[in-house]
Amino acid sequence: MAAPSEKAKNKSLLYRVVVVSSPVIILLFGIFSYTNVDVRKCNMTYMWETPKFVTLKMDKNVTMQYPNYRLLYYTEGNRDTSKTVKNREFSGIPVLFVHGHGGSYKQVRSLASVALRMTLSRKTYYHFDYFSIDYFMDVNGLYGAVLYDQTMFIHECIKHILTLYAKSPNRPESVLVIGHSVGGVAARGIYMLSDYKPGLVHTVITLGTPNQAPVLMLDSYMDEFYSSVNDLWRYNSSSRALDNVFGVSIGGGERDVMVKAHLTPLTGLLPDDRQISTITTAVPKVWLSVDHQCLVWCNQLVLAITRALFDLVDQNTKQLTRDMSTRRDVLNHHLVQNHGPKTFFARHPEQADKIHELVTEWVNIDQQYWTYSAVPLSVKAYVFQKPLESSLDRLIITTDSDSRNWLFACRTYKDSTCTDRVSLDHLSQAIPPTHSNRKMVNIDLAEYTDYTNIYMIIRSNEKPVSVNVSFYSSAHKHMKVSVPGLITFGTEQIWLDTDRLGSMYYNLTLDGITSVRQGYLLNFETSLCKDDTGVIQIHNPWMMEDKSVNTSEGWTYLSINKGLPAPDDQSVSIALYADPTCLYKISVRFSYIKMFGQWFQSTVYAMPSMIAVYIIAVVGSQFKEWSKTGICPKFTDIASPAHGTLSILPVAMLLTSNMITDLWTTYELLPRTDSHILQSMGLLISPLPYILASMCIHQTMVAFSTIADYVFGFCGWAGFVVLGKPKTFGESQDVGAFSAWYIGVLAVVIGLTLQCCGALGIFVSLGLLQYLLVKANFEACIEEGILNQSKSVVKRSYANFLHSVFLLFSLLQVINIASVTVWLFNIWSSVKLRSDPSLLPGVLSATALVVMTIRKADKPTVPSYIGWMLIAVAVVSAQFVWVHLYRASYAVAGALLILSLPQLS
Repeated sequence: MAAPSEKAKNKSLLYRVVVVSSPVIILLFGIFSYTNVDVRKCNMTYMWETPKFVTLKMDKNVTMQYPNYRLLYYTEGNRDTSKTVKNREFSGIPVLFVHGHGGSYKQVRSLASVALRMTLSRKTYYHFDYFSIDYFMDVNGLYGAVLYDQTMFIHECIKHILTLYAKSPNRPESVLVIGHSVGGVAARGIYMLSDYKPGLVHTVITLGTPNQAPVLMLDSYMDEFYSSVNDLWRYNSSSRALDNVFGVSIGGGERDVMVKAHLTPLTGLLPDDRQISTITTAVPKVWLSVDHQCLVWCNQLVLAITRALFDLVDQNTKQLTRDMSTRRDVLNHHLVQNHGPKTFFARHPEQADKIHELVTEWVNIDQQYWTYSAVPLSVKAYVFQKPLESSLDRLIITTDSDSRNWLFACRTYKDSTCTDRVSLDHLSQAIPPTHSNRKMVNIDLAEYTDYTNIYMIIRSNEKPVSVNVSFYSSAHKHMKVSVPGLITFGTEQIWLDTDRLGSMYYNLTLDGITSVRQGYLLNFETSLCKDDTGVIQIHNPWMMEDKSVNTSEGWTYLSINKGLPAPDDQSVSIALYADPTCLYKISVRFSYIKMFGQWFQSTVYAMPSMIAVYIIAVVGSQFKEWSKTGICPKFTDIASPAHGTLSILPVAMLLTSNMITDLWTTYELLPRTDSHILQSMGLLISPLPYILASMCIHQTMVAFSTIADYVFGFCGWAGFVVLGKPKTFGESQDVGAFSAWYIGVLAVVIGLTLQCCGALGIFVSLGLLQYLLVKANFEACIEEGILNQSKSVVKRSYANFLHSVFLLFSLLQVINIASVTVWLFNIWSSVKLRSDPSLLPGVLSATALVVMTIRKADKPTVPSYIGWMLIAVAVVSAQFVWVHLYRASYAVAGALLILSLPQLS
């Protein structure tokens, strides 16, 4: 009989190991995939000379109001700027850089230095003056109260900068603002100020800025600031303050693990014709993912932005143009669809006329495929006759020529002369690699039925020029393919396998990619070619997160960062710009590691909130058990996914149903649920990642609770071994009575909460709880040592209760850690934290601690309704804490108050 029992035990142990380890392994794979992205390929931007920063003296009232902030001017080398600064003789184009969370004013140096070098190399009659703000390491990404101060200081800086140009012959009327990270949000906030003068800033560029919502909404001040700014931009974009304002947002893509791409767009905040939202993988001449800090020094991106700024200069005023269409065209050229040249040029028919006058020969090409590779010694026009076959309905051309005015459609071509033509340059698009002049154009011939020929002009050049031309059938080259499903177990699926040379283009429309939790691995294979120049471009039409990969790299991951917004009928597509001398094979397989990474990405921001819901729900179950048995069980004994978040999942999903939420939204009974906010952002949490995250949280909290339990238990046991049974301890003693010093400590806790910082009071309360836990374990050891079973159970039960309170206070401290950090940074200027978001949770939790630790009897009465009240708090919290993390503080503080209710009865 012993053998089956042992076998059953082994099976049970194996089951528990699998159940416990699987979610943790999935979490580790998710973290690995989330952080293991493309190798950084950004080039560092170096200064040619030693950078210098000159602090500008501002108005005395401004200095007194913002003593920690500074405005600085950037310069390099041995240039003497003292006279310019003293006499206010600035004469350039002002640009203000605003750093973000924990950033530095020195981050401006890459943009400023490249602009200076470009001025010298181009020998322009204008230059850019870069200014930068020093926020003294303000953590504006974690503490929203400083955003209002920063916004107002930005406004003061802009007004001050414009006064520096009073003697300039080309006096500017506005300042261009570049904001990095949360600095971009602070910069966008100036338009809501009542004293803002319209026109001071008409172009804003944000780099890695969470424009849609904060990464973590840790306090109500940040919530209010974002709501005020985004509501103004979203609903009043035509107001006088935002009139003629153009916005640019550039996200870092996969490598930016701090601010994910779905948070960065200005889409919906400004009309589409007044904003550009993109990520670096889609920016021409950049085409790579950039991490958060790298956004300010990545040389490829810095060059793209600087070239755009130079092209924005009005040659008459020597200042940035105010014309909206010009700004849109220039910025679109450099950041969205570059037509090939490094500089933007407007189309002028007279320029095309001059080029045609230089043509020495017109060459007729009557081939479906045509290639050219030579050093052109003269200017020639190559004319392509539209094929007679109706199936050949598209024309693709790739070339490395950097010429402008090079491609035309001709309505009437006769005797080597085109008498009615239209330029097609605007259809061309730059393609990788970065340091090349490669560009392509893909023409739908059905749009040019009135034109008989298409021709290109190749100018004389000292370097070889290569051209590939192909007429093709879209029915054969444009294909719709389905993506592998979850249960394919990594089986490879071939999407494309070419069997003939000469093909230059394929387009694959992917059917089935709609969720942020899908992940795929694409593989590329080439054959029969000496030098593969093929390029894969992945295009997501509902979010500018395009990605370009050289086929020679062999593979890439495929995923999206924002779910498909219904009811748009759009699909992700893959374009292959093939080398005509190569054969290609494209295959795909479902990537479970990438899927886990996508799951982690979609739930990591909600982890603290999920932990709060989990602990409150478990403590509720703990109190329900306590009310039944009269003994408080250990947190680890009662903790399980079923007792935690999974037990409230059905109720939570019911409350988030459209019928219920529409009801309370219509009658304004409660604010909009966070699940609806996530749904509107295309990031709604689905049950499976939620369940796996819950299981991971369960394992983490059980491990943390077990370790803490052992530590406090060991300290109590060690105290008993060293001190033994106190002589004053007896049966009649009230173990809940406290000495004067303890009451004094409680008074200090409340005083620190009210006079310094709420989070500081929470921190001290946490320390006090640790003392109480050791004391409770010490008392339990005493009772167990004198074999007083009934009292030892009571003491151990009380220790278990304090242990759960300790977990709640620990979480409360973690959520409010930003307030303590800001308080420490500013303690030298003010002992009390102004606009303290942790004040109310601190007061509530301190009050609860005072009440719940003053016991009236050795065996407190625990009503059954306490457990149900905690479960209700957990259910309600599940609706409103996923996005608004700061609400979890109020939920935890409320749970602590509920725990103190039995002492009031």
